[in-house]
Amino acid sequence: MLTLAFCVFVSFVAVALCSRTSFLYPVQDWADPNCFFTTGKSMLNGFVLYRDILEQKGIILYALHSIGYLISNTTFFGVYLIQVLSFSVFLLFVYKTCTLFLSVNKALAIVPLTAMVALTCDGYANGDSAEEFCLPLMAIGLYTLFKYFNKSIVRYKTAPLWVMLVNGVCGGIVLWIKYTMLGFWLGLLGVVLIICFSRNKNADGLKHLGMFLLGGFLVTLLCVGYFVVNGAVDDMINTYFLINIFSYSANAATPSLLQKLLNTLLQVGMGMGQNLLVAIITVLGLAGFTISKRFIKTTILKILYIPLFLITLSFIYIGGTSWAYYYFITSGFMVAGFITLFTYMPIWIRKIFSSTGYVEGLSSKARCAMLILVTVSSIAGAYFFSSNTKMIGVPQEITSQYVIAKEIQKVENSTILNYGCLDGGFYTVTGKLPVTKYFCKLNIPYKAYPEMVDTQNSIIRNAAVDFVIINTYKKEFPPAEEIPYLLTNYRLVTECSSKNNKTGDYSLYIRKSL
Repeated sequence: MLTLAFCVFVSFVAVALCSRTSFLYPVQDWADPNCFFTTGKSMLNGFVLYRDILEQKGIILYALHSIGYLISNTTFFGVYLIQVLSFSVFLLFVYKTCTLFLSVNKALAIVPLTAMVALTCDGYANGDSAEEFCLPLMAIGLYTLFKYFNKSIVRYKTAPLWVMLVNGVCGGIVLWIKYTMLGFWLGLLGVVLIICFSRNKNADGLKHLGMFLLGGFLVTLLCVGYFVVNGAVDDMINTYFLINIFSYSANAATPSLLQKLLNTLLQVGMGMGQNLLVAIITVLGLAGFTISKRFIKTTILKILYIPLFLITLSFIYIGGTSWAYYYFITSGFMVAGFITLFTYMPIWIRKIFSSTGYVEGLSSKARCAMLILVTVSSIAGAYFFSSNTKMIGVPQEITSQYVIAKEIQKVENSTILNYGCLDGGFYTVTGKLPVTKYFCKLNIPYKAYPEMVDTQNSIIRNAAVDFVIINTYKKEFPPAEEIPYLLTNYRLVTECSSKNNKTGDYSLYIRKSL
């Protein structure tokens, strides 16, 4: 219980410092979480996912944000609490994995260090990505792999069947959050099967396969059941699978397999470069666990550990697009790097962290003081190295979202449209529900899905909403003069800029008849 409490404490503080969803920040202005939140709250208010509201991630991600909405319907505080819970599970299984190879004291010291590195990398972005909620599931997978399948032939004994059932459930959850991260679980399954078959444990391998598939099936059954009940199976298949596979990817039309491979390698390199410290620690772990005889006892697992990482990467980047946050899921592999580092660190440091017997309570004052020092230093590092903390203390009322919300709320029961860009957070801070399936413009090319832009243009042409918010960052979005019928039916109310309002360049237009 003390270990769990420690993980929750580190998670609570570190996520509060590094995620813009927390109570320390005036607003969460990253578009992706706002898309998730708007979709989640819409589902709780009668909208059917993919049929009545368009977003491209999986239903479980929106269910999590629905829970967050129930806790706080105009802020991300509820989502922040879910993030804390999720990251606590991640840190707990990082700790448990470390105790397979290190003393308790070293394992405890790794917990805050892992939090600092993971939450300050570019991949963490503003907090609340799909990757963040899959990270604890990866930690569970790595823990079970090292605990139950890292045994020499002499010591080998069949792993409990529930182990692969749990991993199947985790894989099923990832499938219905963001399936491009599923590579790790498919790789994990492959490693387990190869270990079993190489030892002539064919029956065990088939049982593990069956339990893994059963776990994934149970999750899928619940998710698909939602669409069956709501008559939206076709919408789900078309949006979550077909549009994502054939329209969202930058490489969808690339004819050459070699070009796809080279582009994927380029994107992986960019991801590692954007998250350099995570990449360095991960590579250290890959090398340490492959070369050293101290960690992996199973030859097959030693051979397949690096391929497991590469399979994870290939699924993430095979689409050909690259955002810094894509790489965040690989933070789970850092645990091997920290284990390697703490194993081969200078002897005088090892003596500080060494322990004998049961020291869960850290009875040694010196060791307790050292753990406190590492924890405080890591929290301080999280504050100083996070790119988000510059927003702590910014008055809420000056942000673009709240300046615009103040104007919108002057008109009772008003309706809004977030035009031509991803969700800027205006549905969230105003508490408004969308009036259309296409509540924002997703990153889908017009030729691939013209209905989205055409519907938004039709709403403006018919003056069907009271307010229209446009993004005025001129490098990416059309100016008001180029938006059909906007200046005919609407007049400018206010303009916000990143320079003055900190959270984006937006303009608010009101229907002229109001």
